[in-house]
Amino acid sequence: MQENNLIHQAFPVSDGDDSIRQDVLSQAVSLRSRHQHQTRTKRTVVGSIATLFVVGSALTIGPAAYAYYRIQAISNSVSDCKSAIMQSYDIGPDGRAKPSGTITFANGNWRIEGLGRTQVYTKSTLWSYDPKNQRVTKRFKPDGPFGYNPSGFSIGAMIADFDRFKWGTNAQLGSATIEGRPAETLTIDVPIQSRGIVYADPNTHMPFRMEIESKANGKWKVSGFSTFRFNEPVRTEQFATTFPKGTKIVNVDNIKSDWAKKLENVMFTLKSPTRTIEVRDMFVNERGHIFVIFTDGYTIAEFDKYVQSMRNHEKITTYHKQAEFKVTDDQGAVYFQSENFTPYTNGIGGQPSPSVHLSNNQYLNGAWLVPAKPVAWRPKTLTISCIIPLEFKVGDTYKEGEKTSSISIPITKPDGPLLPDWIEACAMAPHADSDVIKEEYKVHLVPEMILVNPKSGRATSNIIKYKYGR
Repeated sequence: MQENNLIHQAFPVSDGDDSIRQDVLSQAVSLRSRHQHQTRTKRTVVGSIATLFVVGSALTIGPAAYAYYRIQAISNSVSDCKSAIMQSYDIGPDGRAKPSGTITFANGNWRIEGLGRTQVYTKSTLWSYDPKNQRVTKRFKPDGPFGYNPSGFSIGAMIADFDRFKWGTNAQLGSATIEGRPAETLTIDVPIQSRGIVYADPNTHMPFRMEIESKANGKWKVSGFSTFRFNEPVRTEQFATTFPKGTKIVNVDNIKSDWAKKLENVMFTLKSPTRTIEVRDMFVNERGHIFVIFTDGYTIAEFDKYVQSMRNHEKITTYHKQAEFKVTDDQGAVYFQSENFTPYTNGIGGQPSPSVHLSNNQYLNGAWLVPAKPVAWRPKTLTISCIIPLEFKVGDTYKEGEKTSSISIPITKPDGPLLPDWIEACAMAPHADSDVIKEEYKVHLVPEMILVNPKSGRATSNIIKYKYGR
């Protein structure tokens, strides 16, 4: 488990006490930052290439990719079937398949169930219903429910769309027998140890199964799959947009428009010898999480060029590494920067990005800072600074980079319970209260990984195995 490996690197000595506890946390933060660019790049590339699987990929590539990007390749104008039902599964650590969601299509309408939510696309509008929070988001999407609208479900449509989207990826046709059934196959390689395999009927060229595989220790392993059924009767009431009384409806288009205007202003700057960080928005919730939106001079054109190079399998020698935020407060809290927050995603094949744009076309970046040990809310003063990485070349050893100036900001009360309204305008972000709580129990509760003697309060010699949840 990567998180535990990082802690072992930060804390290699067998004996320790409270005097080194803070150093352990600081080193863990530094070590985690080395992996952030690779993780974000992988999510960008895998999430984008997944759109070319056309159907089912929204749930088999991993629920997070669908929740964060919402750009799966599903069209409302397919010509090779009248209806489709796609059931998706995740493969757990024990090798068992667990249902993860269902996608239903008929007559240009879509219903997507999974992640505790239901989405309905009808009459050029996408409705996303979160029953736990009694909340619906509404988006006008005249071209289809997602960011990409391929021409169909069949293998032929997929191949044609590779060219139409100008997608520089490796795709190979082949044949196989799966569960005694002959099939033609389309294998799509992703540059970072992943691939998708679509199995289709050799006569109709319509898929009946799709698998997502990841490579570990030189071997391919199925991490999820989808099954497909076509041209079956579908009840029209599945696409109704009526919701229980008291449900809050949020118009995301209005939020994006209002937020884009707000982001034109700079709240404060953090300067290093070579770069300037311009913080444009900040939200502190009642659990102490901090969401920061900022720019650093990197442009959308530069980012799009880099991502397209990745998709084209071109050799990458340098990349722009985002600033790492350093936050402390006068209560002694330690903050970890999440990898699950990216405001911007680019378009493909000439299609515009669905993300918010600034008038100066700078790339909109974000940092989600999670307190290592949440405590009851109290007024606090945050001290914020950044580490600006130097130009990073692939293969270089880790360099700490330049330190920026810092700023102290008093926070007398939280800006809201858990999430700002503008979170819906971000490409990859927590979209439900449960996502915020879940993040705390993943990799950020470092103090709870270190055993402490309850009598002396001193750290012991062992590090406990982290358990998800409680």
